[in-house]
Amino acid sequence: MNTKQPITFDAGLHSFTQSLTAANKSAATIAAYQTDIRQFLTWLSENTLTAVSPARTTRADITEYLALLADRHLAGLSRARKLAAIREYFRHLVSIESLTSSPAATIPTPKRRKKKRPF
Repeated sequence: MNTKQPITFDAGLHSFTQSLTAANKSAATIAAYQTDIRQFLTWLSENTLTAVSPARTTRADITEYLALLADRHLAGLSRARKLAAIREYFRHLVSIESLTSSPAATIPTPKRRKKKRPF
């Protein structure tokens, strides 16, 4: 019988942050990941009733969040960075066996808008 409790968002973020520190990531990288993930988790808590833990978060939750950022005219590069942080967070939870698969794994990276070159 499996009595393992599902991991919480906060516990997952704490574990993820520890893994980044152990991997000798810079303080700026760790802070950026934490900020991006906290923004996503705040959005989840305010906009969905079902995503109450990492295990209950779906691909649709993440794509809706990215769509909202696009609607707010956040650049593709910034959305790509936020998705990269979310992907790494869920990849970490899979690596420590808190999740069986990542809801972010198959989401395509937002494209960077090409600026028109003046001739």
